[in-house]
Amino acid sequence: MREDGTPLWCVKCCNSAANFITEAPDGSLWATFAEGKIFRIPPHAPAGHKKKIP
Repeated sequence: MREDGTPLWCVKCCNSAANFITEAPDGSLWATFAEGKIFRIPPHAPAGHKKKIP
Protein backbone atom coordinates (compact mmCIF):
# COMPACT_ATOMS: atom_id res chain seq x y z
CA MET A 1 0.00 0.00 0.00
CA ARG A 2 1.02 3.54 -0.65
CA GLU A 3 1.14 6.01 2.22
CA ASP A 4 -2.27 7.37 1.15
CA GLY A 5 -3.79 3.85 1.44
CA THR A 6 -4.12 3.07 -2.28
CA PRO A 7 -2.86 -0.33 -3.46
CA LEU A 8 0.40 -0.70 -5.38
CA TRP A 9 -0.87 -3.71 -7.39
CA CYS A 10 -3.77 -6.15 -7.56
CA VAL A 11 -4.25 -9.83 -8.42
CA LYS A 12 -7.30 -11.42 -10.06
CA CYS A 13 -7.56 -14.91 -8.61
CA CYS A 14 -11.26 -15.85 -8.55
CA ASN A 15 -14.74 -14.80 -9.60
CA SER A 16 -16.30 -15.01 -6.15
CA ALA A 17 -16.00 -13.30 -2.79
CA ALA A 18 -13.19 -14.15 -0.40
CA ASN A 19 -14.32 -16.04 2.71
CA PHE A 20 -11.11 -15.68 4.68
CA ILE A 21 -7.74 -13.97 4.18
CA THR A 22 -4.81 -14.50 6.53
CA GLU A 23 -1.08 -13.74 6.58
CA ALA A 24 1.33 -16.64 7.05
CA PRO A 25 4.52 -16.36 9.15
CA ASP A 26 6.58 -16.04 5.95
CA GLY A 27 4.60 -12.94 4.91
CA SER A 28 2.55 -14.62 2.19
CA LEU A 29 -1.23 -14.18 2.07
CA TRP A 30 -3.65 -17.12 1.96
CA ALA A 31 -7.27 -16.66 0.89
CA THR A 32 -10.24 -19.01 0.53
CA PHE A 33 -13.07 -18.21 -1.87
CA ALA A 34 -16.78 -19.02 -2.11
CA GLU A 35 -16.19 -21.08 -5.26
CA GLY A 36 -13.90 -23.42 -3.27
CA LYS A 37 -10.49 -22.16 -4.41
CA ILE A 38 -7.53 -21.54 -2.11
CA PHE A 39 -5.02 -18.95 -3.28
CA ARG A 40 -1.55 -17.97 -2.00
CA ILE A 41 0.17 -14.68 -2.80
CA PRO A 42 3.89 -14.88 -1.99
CA PRO A 43 5.42 -12.02 0.02
CA HIS A 44 7.40 -10.92 -3.03
CA ALA A 45 5.20 -12.03 -5.93
CA PRO A 46 7.04 -12.17 -9.26
CA ALA A 47 6.32 -9.39 -11.75
CA GLY A 48 4.18 -11.73 -13.88
CA HIS A 49 1.67 -12.05 -11.04
CA LYS A 50 1.18 -8.34 -10.47
CA LYS A 51 -0.83 -5.70 -12.20
CA LYS A 52 0.49 -2.26 -11.34
CA ILE A 53 -2.07 0.41 -10.56
CA PRO A 54 -1.14 3.97 -11.64
